[in-house]
Amino acid sequence: MRLLLFFLAFLFGGSMSIAQPVLTTTKGTVIFTSPSRVSVYAKPADALPSRLFRAIQICVSIPDQGVGNPIVTIDANYVTNISWTPLSMVVYNSRAYYTFLGSDNGLTTTTSWTTFNNIVATLLFSNTNGLSGVQLNDESPSFGPNGNLAWYVEVINVGNGDITNYIEKFYGAVSNPPINNDGAPSFVNGQSASLLPILLQDFNVSKQGSSDAFLTWTTSLEQNVSHFILERSVNGTNGWFKIAEVKAKGNSNSPTKYSYTDVKVYDGIQATKTIFFRIRSIDLDGQEKIFPIRSLRFAATGGKEISIYPNPVKDGFTISIPIVNPRNSMIRLNLVNHLGQLIHGREVSAASAANYFYDIKTPGIINGEYLLQVIYDGELLDTKKVIVQR
Repeated sequence: MRLLLFFLAFLFGGSMSIAQPVLTTTKGTVIFTSPSRVSVYAKPADALPSRLFRAIQICVSIPDQGVGNPIVTIDANYVTNISWTPLSMVVYNSRAYYTFLGSDNGLTTTTSWTTFNNIVATLLFSNTNGLSGVQLNDESPSFGPNGNLAWYVEVINVGNGDITNYIEKFYGAVSNPPINNDGAPSFVNGQSASLLPILLQDFNVSKQGSSDAFLTWTTSLEQNVSHFILERSVNGTNGWFKIAEVKAKGNSNSPTKYSYTDVKVYDGIQATKTIFFRIRSIDLDGQEKIFPIRSLRFAATGGKEISIYPNPVKDGFTISIPIVNPRNSMIRLNLVNHLGQLIHGREVSAASAANYFYDIKTPGIINGEYLLQVIYDGELLDTKKVIVQR
């Protein structure tokens, strides 16, 4: 590792000093983001707001595939003042090592890192041979004038310093034993994208008016999030339909609230309709997460109560069924006794049901308790208790 430090000091005109105080310590990991890509992430122990990064070095390896070894390139860079140079590809001890050096390109634009996952760069592999065995490495074999090449991070503003965590270089499922002089694990295997946190604090769906759905959600943490895709389904299992795309804040350690109104999701024709909603978050590197499903039930009455008066009744009662969109539909009213037997029934138009008088002078209706079933579009819309007292 000392060879590397001397090399970097030489590379940057001797401005690097390993005696400088360390600002914080930073771990690294590598995460699968697509069949042919991996992304390298960094996690500092303390937040790094508005920092200029002098150097970042990435060394990844895969099992040696011989002539089938892929070409590896930097597909995307997320550190604004860094430009990447491929240093080498070398095969050693049955593994192929690829090393890239990101260096300050003279710009003054800074990058801020939080104490969570901060995406550094995405690597594209020309084929997937051996990619399942990818590792982010502490040290690759010694070769050429560069010596040992490793995972390394240095910032230059506010106390110049190497911020690599030499005691614990990596995070994620690090299970390999330390083999280097510094005692740290020598690599971390490729991690699942589940390691990337976007913490959803809440997700709620409510009715807005009689036909719209109002979606609200809050994230308590965002790391490199690009946008949210909102979807709906009529069964909550399949047939998901994209209704909107909402830009994310991207990086945040404090609660961030979002909302969206899905208009005219219910036309009032059916007696009731349950609609399911979900959110997919899309990261900057294309990785996605799907959050728990929420449902919303609409009714032809628009949430308004069906009322009966007077009750108890003598000769009849007035029923008010506030159908939002009555059109030319019909409503079936069934009066059943405590045994569930149909005593009396009739059909009325949905338009007249808003204020309909139900006559119960029929001889078969005697004193007692009955249930009035309100059936709309062949579906039970509501049941009301009717007490008859002659």
